[in-house]
Amino acid sequence: MERGHEDGSSRWGGVRRRDLITAIVVGLIVVGVVYAMNWTGTDAGATSVDVAFNNAYPAPRVGGTPTDFSVLGLDGKTIRLSDFRGQPVWLNFWATWCPPCRAEMPDINAVYAEYAPKGLVILALSLGEDGETVRQYVQKAEMKFTVGLDSRREIASIYRVAGIPTHIFIDRDGVIRDMQVGGMSRDTMKKKLEKVM
Repeated sequence: MERGHEDGSSRWGGVRRRDLITAIVVGLIVVGVVYAMNWTGTDAGATSVDVAFNNAYPAPRVGGTPTDFSVLGLDGKTIRLSDFRGQPVWLNFWATWCPPCRAEMPDINAVYAEYAPKGLVILALSLGEDGETVRQYVQKAEMKFTVGLDSRREIASIYRVAGIPTHIFIDRDGVIRDMQVGGMSRDTMKKKLEKVM
């Protein structure tokens, strides 16, 4: 029978059980933090959204062609994805109430200011929100790129959006070159944009 030490712990192979358990717990915490931060320590998670997927359209995939759609813009005009053919497009699904979306918006603004002169289009589709709510947020956040209202989440359904923010990067030829679910750091944004510029 194993005998306890004065401090109440027992030895197992020359290692105190308490020390072994502590090491395992610390190791699991470190692994969890690294996983949650995508190793870079700068990218953020995503907020899940309730969207019923529309399987009548092909799921978006890298190397594939994005499904065309039309959406109402904040100015009341209809916007089509195909209107931007020949330009690199960053399609962003987001919402004003989404913490990771809000957290990355200043970086999106900064990156857009840098890449817009090179032809970049950002089409940010707000999910399930009314125009006035989005308009107020866009003004407050000083968003200068194109914003559309996916109020009934129909486009999100076609694109199989399960979490926001979701980012899809489309090159000038209309081919999806990268996708990301979850918030991004400014450096990550630039790396992904280099694939479509």
